[in-house]
Amino acid sequence: MSRAREFADLAGSADAGGLTGRRLTINGAMQVWQRGLTQTSTGYGCVDRWQNTVSGTTTFSQDTASLPTGFEYALRWTTGASSSYGQSRQFLETSTVKILRGRTLTASAYVKVSGSYSGFVSWEIAYSTTSDVDAGNTWLQLTETNVVTASASDASSDYKRISCNVTIPSNAVGAYIGIVPDAAQASGEWVSATGVQLELGDTATPFEHRSFGDEYNRCLRYTYVPRNDSTSGSDGSTIATGFCQTGSIGVYFTEFPVPMRDIPTLTTTSTAGSIEQAYHNAGATSHNVSDMSYIASISGNQKACFTVGSASFSGGEGAFCRYATGNIADNIIVFSAEL
Repeated sequence: MSRAREFADLAGSADAGGLTGRRLTINGAMQVWQRGLTQTSTGYGCVDRWQNTVSGTTTFSQDTASLPTGFEYALRWTTGASSSYGQSRQFLETSTVKILRGRTLTASAYVKVSGSYSGFVSWEIAYSTTSDVDAGNTWLQLTETNVVTASASDASSDYKRISCNVTIPSNAVGAYIGIVPDAAQASGEWVSATGVQLELGDTATPFEHRSFGDEYNRCLRYTYVPRNDSTSGSDGSTIATGFCQTGSIGVYFTEFPVPMRDIPTLTTTSTAGSIEQAYHNAGATSHNVSDMSYIASISGNQKACFTVGSASFSGGEGAFCRYATGNIADNIIVFSAEL
């Protein structure tokens, strides 16, 4: 077979999703949920890499019912009161945005809505000339062309693929892709989305699937949640090891699976007695996560050091920090370097 024929076959394989590296979004198939499966407030709270906005009374959750062929999960928001809705956005790093300057992109996603959903589900794609971080930034919405939206009339019985084209300005430093409603909804309405893809070119190609391991590793650059496999009555999963600096402070070190994008923040989904410290043969002592203090990121954001106070320790002893005994999986700590 000639080299030209090989390249022609490779190009044609895009029709079957064969060309890899096309998809710029991370976790577009909603495979990774380190923080949990539900969210009721604005921010990063459930599915990885997607910042969800809650307006009114709205719950984001994992959807596994009647998905498009080839997908296991979708992100759904459901209203719990009138005049409510949800929005989802993913922010792109400057290193990615610079490569896209002056180029046409296509956004696509599979969307399904409730039978009484009002209005349309469409796109919100924006850029910034100052930063790629959302907080405190000024975002300028791009003009979308060739827009395909979804409504109850065409996306309530099955998923519909929506899409649009945008061109990234030459001075863009940050950008985001968002899926948003055009109107607030009555109570009990919902939108599910999956297969969100952003790619170069003016045509939506088949969604590029990745293995869970590949997608998970990409997500770890932005978020790392030490696993909590605790069950009722069992010892909690170890978070980090370290030593007793004094009789009242434990110092701990943890290594991230991959270097994080920036120095992460340390947060938690629970505070009341959700972690424990233990040393030598002594019994564990229970603490609130508010006793935890982040000290420093080490080795290019590959490792971290933090302390836990309010302990009754013996200075100089080795120690470990773990999730509290019987503290089941909903209580977690989160290292976040999200945009």
